[in-house]
Amino acid sequence: TAGLTASTPTAKTGTTSDGLTSLNLSHAVAIALYEWNRVDDVELGRKAPTWADTKSPTWADTNARRRLLRKLQLELDAVEFPSPNTELADLLRRLESMPLETRDIRVLERMIRHARHRRGG
Repeated sequence: TAGLTASTPTAKTGTTSDGLTSLNLSHAVAIALYEWNRVDDVELGRKAPTWADTKSPTWADTNARRRLLRKLQLELDAVEFPSPNTELADLLRRLESMPLETRDIRVLERMIRHARHRRGG
């Protein structure tokens, strides 16, 4: 789509608390890429996804997170991963309380299995 132009209104000086009238480069790039993709969708006859089209995530339960972290700890022990002080234990404790989707757990477990296989374990 050569010649595509998009204009994005910005606040006039004095109407916002910071008085800015332009976009940060990252904002401008994000808007340009969004518009570019949107135009492609229209030209190719694709329907843009809506919130109704998205599936809500399935969250992993505590047992699944603990199982993953036990596997990770075993692998780190097997390769004698250095952990000064309580750095690793603190990280694993934080990870245990983080919400993770079940698909994330599956990918991370697959990564651990692959690492175990590569080291011959």
